[in-house]
Amino acid sequence: MKTTRTKRGSTIAEFGPALLILILATAGITGLLTVGTAYISGLYLNYLEVRELANRRESDAPEAIRQIKREWERGIFARLAGARAGDTSEVADYASMPEPLVTVTTRVRGRTLFGGNIQFVYTSSRLQEVR
Repeated sequence: MKTTRTKRGSTIAEFGPALLILILATAGITGLLTVGTAYISGLYLNYLEVRELANRRESDAPEAIRQIKREWERGIFARLAGARAGDTSEVADYASMPEPLVTVTTRVRGRTLFGGNIQFVYTSSRLQEVR
């Protein structure tokens, strides 16, 4: 005796697992986007700092870094990612070579979607333009 299944109700049985997979995938992708936004935001902060310090004298560096961080934290990307700049950005000594370099190390703390914390460290150099 051959049993036949009716097609009524089979789509309802598949709806629950499909919805669960959709929710988990969306949450995972959103979490990755949050971490990516924090990373790019910190990279931009480091770029701003090294670019600005290459055009300033060494004595002006601390005030310039404070001002840049203040403006950066007001920006949309830092707020979206819940990113905060570290307490200090390390500025390497303006090297006394024929072509001095300004090296800046920046630490940025970000927040993941699920409440975890993540820290990024960036280092970049640029030729000093003002002596």
